[in-house]
Amino acid sequence: MKKWWMILLCAALTVSCAACGTAGAPETTAQDSAQVGNPFVECKTMEQAAEIAGFTLQTPDALDGYPDKRIEAVRGEMVQVFYTAKDGSEVLIRKGLGESDISGDYNHYDDELVKWVGDLTVNFRGSGENVNVAYWITDKNAYSISISNGMPRETLESLIPAIQ
Repeated sequence: MKKWWMILLCAALTVSCAACGTAGAPETTAQDSAQVGNPFVECKTMEQAAEIAGFTLQTPDALDGYPDKRIEAVRGEMVQVFYTAKDGSEVLIRKGLGESDISGDYNHYDDELVKWVGDLTVNFRGSGENVNVAYWITDKNAYSISISNGMPRETLESLIPAIQ
């Protein structure tokens, strides 16, 4: 008798599991899983980037130790310029519309400093002798410099006036 109850219980369990399966569940289609594209457009010149973004960004033509330069823009929002060293380290300069930090670097650093550089109030973040992020706001534009391996603040301060 116990054997029959066990068989009956297993059968009831199987039927209830089958009833709770995928029946009635919505099907997932390729349309449902669409991904957002990369908004950055690679540009050959700063003029092309300005056409896309709707504003200009002035940066140095080259940075010592960073021989490769790549320019990107987001339509109506941002221009960014990457300077890359042979070891893969980068300096990233950005200009965008808005009045907040546009660096995209949300790491915690040991040191934070706000200092006047010319007539700009610049926020510096880094650790020890090196700065990893600097950002400042002018009118309705936000600027940032991100340095993957860090840079001495004095060196960075001499670079900031060249960025407009």
